[in-house]
Amino acid sequence: SDGAPPMIRRVRWYHLPLPLLASIALPLLAVGAVAGWILLSGASLDMGGLIANFYFLCLIQATSQVGMLGAALWLLRQDPDLPVRFPGFTRRALLLGLAAAIAAMAVLGLFEYLCDTFLHTHLGDDAARLPITPRTWSQLPVGILVIAILAPLAEEAYFRGVVMGWGQGHWGRGAAILVSSLLFGLVHGKWLLPGGLDGWLLTVELTAMGVVLAFVAMRARTLWASCATHALNNLCAVALLFLFPSP
Repeated sequence: SDGAPPMIRRVRWYHLPLPLLASIALPLLAVGAVAGWILLSGASLDMGGLIANFYFLCLIQATSQVGMLGAALWLLRQDPDLPVRFPGFTRRALLLGLAAAIAAMAVLGLFEYLCDTFLHTHLGDDAARLPITPRTWSQLPVGILVIAILAPLAEEAYFRGVVMGWGQGHWGRGAAILVSSLLFGLVHGKWLLPGGLDGWLLTVELTAMGVVLAFVAMRARTLWASCATHALNNLCAVALLFLFPSP
């Protein structure tokens, strides 16, 4: 009837994979659209050339992140009981996020140095192997948009907002942090590529970063804080590789 309060929906466990599925489906649609446009234009379709193209790979990555972000924001809107979301941005949240990023980068940088020195791994070269790492000035704005803006927004909305938020209400805070951080580490796929010892150590590093991001989001009670941590970490990685490229 008129004037009745809107029905409140709740996020269930089977809703949790939706952002991941969206992050896969949207890039597939983008690939199909690009391939169809090339074929309709009468040109030959060179998938190998497309896969090696920086801007095409950034398009795929960006559509994946937009899919994840859109689905995660929809779930956050559906369930008002999810405790961490995007309230008003504050200077305190920004400062907390930036301070956490600096501390995390220092500790994880030391971790990579020790592993590379004593275990003869190549963790420090991982970011340089990413095909969407910008190499030229024309690529830099696109790389920053994809790596340092879209990725933090999408991943914080999903892993900390939806997964951790839902888990906190069902398993408790500690288990929610652990599960969301482990999922964050595994979804990046480092255990598969580059794989081996490097891959599993990078997965451990990403999981540890997920724990930091979870604590920042919970402490500040806003995803803007963990987005700031995530964004500064990714931006510094892009900047260092751009200014000091690996040989």
